Amino acid sequence: SLSALWGVGTVAATWALARPMGRISALLAGLLAAVSPFQVYYSQEARMYILVALLAALATLALGRVLAARDAPSLSILAAYAAFSLALVYGHYLGALVLLSHQFIWLAHWLRPRSGAAHRWRTLLAWVSAQALVVAGYVPWLVASWSALSHWPAVSSRMALGGLLSQAMHTLACGVTCERTTLSLALAVGTMVLAATGALARSRESGTRAGESSIRWTLTLAAAVGVPLAAIYLLSLRRPMYKDKFVLMVSPFYLALVAHGIRSAAAWLAARWQPWAWRLATAVLLALPLAAAAPSLQHLYADPQYARDDYRGLMAYVAAVAQPQDAILINAPTQIETVGYYYRGPVPLVPLPLQRPLDVERTTQQLQTLVA
Repeated sequence: SLSALWGVGTVAATWALARPMGRISALLAGLLAAVSPFQVYYSQEARMYILVALLAALATLALGRVLAARDAPSLSILAAYAAFSLALVYGHYLGALVLLSHQFIWLAHWLRPRSGAAHRWRTLLAWVSAQALVVAGYVPWLVASWSALSHWPAVSSRMALGGLLSQAMHTLACGVTCERTTLSLALAVGTMVLAATGALARSRESGTRAGESSIRWTLTLAAAVGVPLAAIYLLSLRRPMYKDKFVLMVSPFYLALVAHGIRSAAAWLAARWQPWAWRLATAVLLALPLAAAAPSLQHLYADPQYARDDYRGLMAYVAAVAQPQDAILINAPTQIETVGYYYRGPVPLVPLPLQRPLDVERTTQQLQTLVA
């Protein structure tokens, strides 16, 4: 239930991310987040992934407050940003990639021409101080986990840039409960076009301060999607590390851009057709991401193929058939906590192999000892 609460919070945060781009964009973003099969799936899993998505959104919203400050941001704004950022990287190591996008976003904002050298240096000092606070707070965990982190194995096969982006695009639109078909890929491409439209759309208030702020915010959201994905690809050149669930942290930004793309495209069509037609155009364009989501949600709720593994049933079977001389071999060692939660019998739990890639000679010796 805790993950479900984080999921509901992520819906609200996605609405807030789109709010600077207009009320309609925000409402559409909230709707898309509420029915996102990707977010719904991980809102039903007792792990950290949907929490990381929420924290990424909250840290970025705090970044928006930092960028909007006329002078150096206040201490309360900086403290909120540092707190959300620190929670984000404690939630998952790769949360640091969202913070990396923040560095590019802030630097582009800081380099914009403006008057007042003193203001620029106060702003720089405030930003560096916030980053130093995040680093100082994270160092204890980094020291404690460095050995495991530096020896973490590859978690995927090598992927070309096009393949990685195609997989990420499909996952963001259709989630992880839908087979990749020609139709689902076409819907994912259409959703991506809407997101690109949202990132490049000019505000209806272009030329005004509000319009310029809206344009900068769409580019901020685009960077929050693009920089983490680019970083995952570059890091994977050394050690493949792409997994669909790692992309969840950029989904609030992506859905906000899709929503703004729908609103902007509908307004453009209405301006060249009939003013009242924007409602019809909005409904037609909204049908695209909803059509991508619908089969995945149906699979999630009704197709046993996509159900979580039934560890309770598995361990009930083991308890019924296990003999005193048996052992339970767990060939994915990280599952030992889950198996141990449901199995409390006398048969020992043996996680093998203990390393990836598998050490054949050592594992063979351990198996021979176990059999003996």
